[in-house]
Amino acid sequence: KPRASKMSPPVPPAVGSHFLHVDDWSREKLDAVLATAQEVKAIFKSKDAQDFKPLAGKTMAMIFTKPSMRTRVSFETVRSFL
Repeated sequence: KPRASKMSPPVPPAVGSHFLHVDDWSREKLDAVLATAQEVKAIFKSKDAQDFKPLAGKTMAMIFTKPSMRTRVSFETVRSFL
């Protein structure tokens, strides 16, 4: 069941690791990341979405190797929700 609490956001199973290629992570870790994504999506669809700010007080950087307005705007939109 999704946790719809602003006090305890889901903790990604890949904290402290990087995802550069699908072969970098095990099947179990990929499944856990996808399960966490489903949990976060359910929270955003719930009535508690306005209180859910898992990245509050954190810094997020975006580095792109090629200019892409669509990608940049998509990431900026998501960042504003988190």
